[in-house]
Amino acid sequence: MQETYPVLLYLAEKGALFRSFQSSTSAIARDLRISQQSVSRKLREMEGKGLVHRSVSPHGVSVGISEKGRQFLRQNYERLKNAFDSPAYIQGTLVSGLGEGRYYMSLAGYQKQFIEKLGFKPYIGTLNIKVDSEGRMRFLQGLKIIYIDGFSTKSRTFGGIKCYAARINGVAGAVMVPERTGHDADVMECIAPVYLRSRLKIKDGDKVTIKGGND
Repeated sequence: MQETYPVLLYLAEKGALFRSFQSSTSAIARDLRISQQSVSRKLREMEGKGLVHRSVSPHGVSVGISEKGRQFLRQNYERLKNAFDSPAYIQGTLVSGLGEGRYYMSLAGYQKQFIEKLGFKPYIGTLNIKVDSEGRMRFLQGLKIIYIDGFSTKSRTFGGIKCYAARINGVAGAVMVPERTGHDADVMECIAPVYLRSRLKIKDGDKVTIKGGND
């Protein structure tokens, strides 16, 4: 039934979930950018499978989605929702960084924005957590991005940074993703107003939990 999903979704968007949608196969074809013949065939197929109720008149076609069709859409919705839902937290292992974080965190062009946009002055340095790269992507996609703009000095240009409010083992801070970074996709750089290694009493190899938001 997946081949009929685009047409069924189109009908749902047009309000046919609980009432009949009045149109014509040519109008539907224009909207979906397929041929009129394909629309007519798919409507017949969906009617045959019990997904829709259909009636044809000289004025066009009337289509309503049946309970079976609604159930089919619900199932697809749940599959997509599960795929896109972001986990509330991610766990990883503390690793040593490249030593560059201390330098970049000390730059006034970043420091001022961290204070204004994140609400705190970060400790000079980052806490680096090795995580699953796919899990990292899913976790971050559900969080609000706080943009730290790039800037230029007389000698060079510094790229922007995406930041996400987070709690690192319960300590309020942020995850940052620089536009330019030497880290692999499976490393998350965390910042906070305190020296996290000391505050959390952690060392390389220890497990760390990062939760989205500062609540």
